[in-house]
Amino acid sequence: MSNDNQAFNPRLSLIDCKSRNLSVFVFLPRLMWDVDHKLLYCPLYKVASGTWTTNFLRLAKYNEDLPKWQRFSKLHGASESVSRGMFPPPKSRKLQKKLLKESTKFLVVRHPFDRIISAFTGKIANPMAKPRFYRDLQQDIVKEYREDQSDKSPPTFAEYIHYLLDLTEDIEKPQDWRAVDCVQAFYSVCAPCDVEYNMVMKLETHDEDTEFLIRKLELTELMEPFTMWKHNSKGLNSIGDYDYYLYEEEWRNPLNMNNEQV
Repeated sequence: MSNDNQAFNPRLSLIDCKSRNLSVFVFLPRLMWDVDHKLLYCPLYKVASGTWTTNFLRLAKYNEDLPKWQRFSKLHGASESVSRGMFPPPKSRKLQKKLLKESTKFLVVRHPFDRIISAFTGKIANPMAKPRFYRDLQQDIVKEYREDQSDKSPPTFAEYIHYLLDLTEDIEKPQDWRAVDCVQAFYSVCAPCDVEYNMVMKLETHDEDTEFLIRKLELTELMEPFTMWKHNSKGLNSIGDYDYYLYEEEWRNPLNMNNEQV
């Protein structure tokens, strides 16, 4: 958009923490609580959550009797949902407060544009996306935003952006983001204004940040060559790897807005 005031989107801006008045205990079930290592983690989809839910299984010595290459396979019961279920918040509110004060709390953030691209390529443009919910969502987007209904191909990036803009148009409160899959605003999930995180890692520097955390907390279970890690900050999910999209017509003009910048 050519006008700076029009381009500003309060939905994507920083939130005034003092205006929300939310209880920190609303967000605690969303954290993964490793009581033994005094480590609390807030998972965010499309921001290395698969890597860190796997790391938490490693900390728990999950499937330790199996060879390394088999331990975290879904064939042997490993999954993000299993990992999250293994690290619930303590039932005692007193213990929750104690761990919140004494534990290392961290989350991983990512360039928002990069995160949208990752969601699009992995869940929206992929006709084999799992679970089935995403394939149904693809069909819904096509029905709503495509003129040629005879074209049954997965949604284009422009169609996905139209969908996201419509879906988030009336968002006012953090809980309103629950209807937005994969790219929920990080403040609505992890409450950084309410939870005093010790470390906010960036996906763009994931290797270095993870090494720092591992060595600082002496997490010996994770002290393996970095090539063993599931996510690599120099891998295929960096913005640079998607530069070629910028030369596609729908990326130069994704909303068909007469060549105005978005």
